[in-house]
Amino acid sequence: MAAETEEIDESARIQNMIARIRKNLYHVKSERVLIETLYGMGYQLVILS
Repeated sequence: MAAETEEIDESARIQNMIARIRKNLYHVKSERVLIETLYGMGYQLVILS
């Protein structure tokens, strides 16, 4: 049971960190860098040329 709780806490921490990075990218008006959510796999950083 404790392992499940730690995994949930880690997942929430990662989601929170990605949300903050996206917010910072928005504030610096970055239109060339995106963070895509790949459901069931994770996240992908995309740099547009």
